[in-house]
Amino acid sequence: MAVGTLPLLLIAGSSVAASGFDLSRKLAARHLRPLPMVFVLTLASVPLFGTAVALSGGVRVAPAYFAPATASLLLNLAANLAFVESVRIAPLSLTVPLLSLTPAFTTLLGLGLLGERPAGAAWLGITLVVGGAFALHWTAETERSTTAPASTARTAEQVAAAGAATGRRRLAAMLAHRGGWLMAATAFLWSLTVPLDKLAIGRASAPFHGLFLTAGGAVGTFAILAARRQLSEVRGVRGAWAPLAGALVASTLELGLQLAAIRLVLVSVVETVKRGLGNLLAVAIGRAVFGEALTWGKLVSVAAMAAGVALILR
Repeated sequence: MAVGTLPLLLIAGSSVAASGFDLSRKLAARHLRPLPMVFVLTLASVPLFGTAVALSGGVRVAPAYFAPATASLLLNLAANLAFVESVRIAPLSLTVPLLSLTPAFTTLLGLGLLGERPAGAAWLGITLVVGGAFALHWTAETERSTTAPASTARTAEQVAAAGAATGRRRLAAMLAHRGGWLMAATAFLWSLTVPLDKLAIGRASAPFHGLFLTAGGAVGTFAILAARRQLSEVRGVRGAWAPLAGALVASTLELGLQLAAIRLVLVSVVETVKRGLGNLLAVAIGRAVFGEALTWGKLVSVAAMAAGVALILR
């Protein structure tokens, strides 16, 4: 389908804002651990959603709302903690693109739980997303190994054995990449929240659901911090106030522009364009701000993941 200029601008703006949100959280992670950071950000979002609820005319909630809403709250809390820890310990260009796994997980969950059989194009998309994720981290491990001493093997058998050993080391290092696994877990958890949020919004207003998630997240993280006697860690906000303010502004812009775009085009179009731009922006920001390597292998990998998302959501 043809997409007009205005929807494309809205989606692009939402993608840039989302990348700014990712960058702000990585910068803030220098001063705050994941748990207090999630607490501060969710607490700061409560007044925004509270205002939205008031402007929407009050609260309308069906009794069946709270089961899916509470499940979504717990999953979102775990996902946000995993996301912050992932970008704290690993490069943006190797973690954020893994969020492209979310629609792949959603499709596979639909097959397993609902019996929804994906079309052939969707299977190809899942293959591209998973293959792109593998290639992204394999490329990174290859880059790290380029500084290793060259093999002194002389015979073809020795060369082959040395190559196999190097491949095994790269595979082991890739599978041990904690930041990558945490982001993959984030994508999986967020894929589980999609049907839950749809159920919840059908039984209450969207602003109230946003208020429930943010207020519940703030209460939950506060309770964990208090139980661990780690409330003093929130003081780290003093050194991170600038990136945290940027994160709050960026997240608000991302949501507002995305909601505006969804009113004009299909959700699948919004998600496809956002993932594609988001992958490229993660690589670009990682290079510009943190000096992360920019290679053709990395660019091809994130492009393959973006193409896979497009096929899954077509």
